[in-house]
Amino acid sequence: FIRILFVPVFIHLLVNHQSTNIPGIVFVGLAITDMLDGFIARLFKMKTQLGAFLDAFADKLLILSSYLVLTCLTKVPVWFFTVIVGRDIIVFLGWVLILILTGSSAVRPGFLGKISIVFEMATLCILLFEMNSLINTFFYLTTLMTVVSIIDYIIKGSKRIVPVA
Repeated sequence: FIRILFVPVFIHLLVNHQSTNIPGIVFVGLAITDMLDGFIARLFKMKTQLGAFLDAFADKLLILSSYLVLTCLTKVPVWFFTVIVGRDIIVFLGWVLILILTGSSAVRPGFLGKISIVFEMATLCILLFEMNSLINTFFYLTTLMTVVSIIDYIIKGSKRIVPVA
């Protein structure tokens, strides 16, 4: 929940600072709280559906708003932003389709989806800390992981709709 509240602060820093180092430090802090939150919830068996939803929502809010601002500031190519947003739209529409066709709203993030998020966050760190020699490489690696995760979600989702005999 705290991460959700800090997203506007992070975006304000991102838009209003010449250097991206301060927003970068805030972003790393938010990423660390994300990892700690999940670790503590698993360690003490405190996982809830609401917690899982809020965690995913906070991740998406932080990542999408960051990439939107960085795209508007021309630090991220539009094609890359489109890939990131496109993945989320495809996953969301797939979830809606599964809900309509099966009545089940249960969603568990897949391993490849989690790896894709890690790459998205790593790319943001590289952008925020202006590691220019790595930026293009990470745009392409993140795009690859994002496309692979989309394919994985489509395959898994189609099996939920049409069970294999």
